[in-house]
Amino acid sequence: MSLLGATATILAKELRTEFRSRELLVTAFVFVLIVLVLFSFTFDPTSAESRRFGPGLLWLAFLFAGSLMLQPAFLREQTNDTLAGLRLAPIDPFSILAGKMAANFVFPAGGGTDPASRVRGAV
Repeated sequence: MSLLGATATILAKELRTEFRSRELLVTAFVFVLIVLVLFSFTFDPTSAESRRFGPGLLWLAFLFAGSLMLQPAFLREQTNDTLAGLRLAPIDPFSILAGKMAANFVFPAGGGTDPASRVRGAV
């Protein structure tokens, strides 16, 4: 299996697991919302400066939420003993990390839609 195919498979598995449990999705959404509200207190919402910094702050909140979600994603694999099974799979270990990182990027940015079906259709 190619690196891209294995990464897409891990990504689809992570998205399916998260959209079934929704434990990290709610946490990431609340975190992004809190960060945006706190940063909105910093700038005057009507000023041109806040419109200039707004998109960057939104992406910063997404990246923080994704990085905070990466550790619980691996912890879930360890408690279910599926991380050992993933390591024994005939795929590149980097594809496991890349798939989990891609999923943690999609969680905060994806909202409530289920993009796992689109990922499975692309592979």
